[in-house]
Amino acid sequence: MLTFLRSNLVCPVLLCFAVFCTVAIPGNVQVLLSRIRNEIPNPQPNITDVEASSTNYEKMALAKARFDDAVKHPSPQIFLMNTINRSNSVQGLDLHATDLTIVSSECSLPIQRQAAGRSLRMQPRPASMQAGETFPAKRIVILEIDFRM
Repeated sequence: MLTFLRSNLVCPVLLCFAVFCTVAIPGNVQVLLSRIRNEIPNPQPNITDVEASSTNYEKMALAKARFDDAVKHPSPQIFLMNTINRSNSVQGLDLHATDLTIVSSECSLPIQRQAAGRSLRMQPRPASMQAGETFPAKRIVILEIDFRM
């Protein structure tokens, strides 16, 4: 993932993990985020915890605008989703701009499908698209996430 981000610095990424916790981002996920920030110093990635932001409409709208517009916001945009079954962030968010969706192997199969669906939802064809032009390819991987430094 980090190699991909270093070579695609304006890539919108959806990172899904399944961790039961009582705080928005548990310690082991904080370790992973620190590693991302340390290994991709310029431009510094913008990381949004969807679970924590889901209760603040203005904060989420701003994060979504940054995620969707790589021209205005040319830095890595990473949305974190805790896809544990009790999570608020699994449903209802369409992320058409996503280039890479990473889903932790510890997520159940239905949750893996739901998380991948965030970036694959049908979207209206922009008027600016030429006849025969296709949407960019999506990258979706399921992997074991090592939270250690």
